[in-house]
Parts: sequence; structure tokens; C-alpha cells
Amino acid sequence: MNRRHRNRNRLQILELLEPRLALSGPADVAGLDLLDSPFLGVVATEPADGSVLTTLPPTLRVQFDRPVDAFSVFQNDLRLERIDGDGILLWSSDAAGLILDGTLDDSGVQLTTNLPADLPSTPGTYRLVLSEMSFLMGIDGSVIENPGQPLVLSTFQVTPRGLSLDDAHDLGTLTPGTEQAVTGQLDFQTDPHDVRLYRFTVPAGHTWRLGAAVDA
Repeated sequence: MNRRHRNRNRLQILELLEPRLALSGPADVAGLDLLDSPFLGVVATEPADGSVLTTLPPTLRVQFDRPVDAFSVFQNDLRLERIDGDGILLWSSDAAGLILDGTLDDSGVQLTTNLPADLPSTPGTYRLVLSEMSFLMGIDGSVIENPGQPLVLSTFQVTPRGLSLDDAHDLGTLTPGTEQAVTGQLDFQTDPHDVRLYRFTVPAGHTWRLGAAVDA
């Protein structure tokens, strides 16, 4: 009798398992929708690209397209730079020794850093840069595309508004026949266009001749 041994010829079908990402970070990520892009992306900045401001903002913000792993946030992930019209670097927060500490909001998608209150708002072109030394990572394991390279997030202008008499220092009503000394300071190293205006009132009913002198 010729028996067929089916067991010897039986095909064993192996199930191909779909690869999955193991999330690290906050445990409450059940509602997280993983994006199609494998890279951590930036969707908004403050100041926005192309903004024209009258002074440097007190706060810099960057919003990402997914939550960021808090353990990947370090000092100076963000850098502020001032450049000339040809893109040549004139000043940077790193070179000035400023430590820009970034803080994530509760959602993990917004990184915020505060600028020093005494940082001069020198007119010019600025850019907000993600440092080449940054190791920011999404909680899904994603990283910025081309890591190890500086990434310009936004470029904006600081152009102070023009001065008017409303900005002038009021010296009050002058007294005829007397001199009034006023002290002040113009810091041309910080702002080559520094200007200070003064205003005063002369008594009515007369014709006056005024003399002024400046000692530097």
C-alpha cells in the first residue's frame, strides 16, 4: 500500500508581522496620531518668518508637528542670530554667552525660551535657528531631518519706529535769563542710530532768543 505522508509536504506559512514603534515618554499617548513624515517638523514660530518688529520679542517660541520628548531638550537648542544684508553673521546668542533655556508646554509640541530683559534691540535682520548641537526628538523617535546641521526656522526684521515729539523728554517751562543743564547719554555702540529728543515751553507774550550747547 502506498501511503502519502501529507505532514512531510505540508507548507508552513509564516505570518509577516507589521513593524511598530515603541513610544518613550509620557504614558498618556493613546490618542496620538503618528504622522506620515518620519521627521520631527516645525509648523510655526514666534516671531513668524518675515515679521517686522519694532523691538526684540521677550519670548521665542517654536511649535512642532508632534510632541517632543522632554528628555531631549537641552540648553541652547535654539539660537538667535543677527546678520547683515549678505547673510554674514554679525552677532549670535551663543557667542554673547547667553543661555537660552527651552521649556516645553503641557502638550509637548511648543518649545519656549525667554530672552534677557536687558538684551538691546539693535536694528537689523535676525534669524531663529535650531542649533546643530540640538538633539531634539519626538516621543515617536523621530528626529529633525539632516541632524547635525543648523536649521533656520524664521528670519525677521527689527526696525524701530520713528521718533516724534511724543517721545521727547519734557524740560518744562524755561525761565528767562537762566541756564538749564540736562544730562543724557547716546549709546552708538549698541545702536548707531540712537537719538534723544527734548522739548520745552517758553512763556507767552515775548520774543525769545534761545542758545544751546552740547558737551560730549
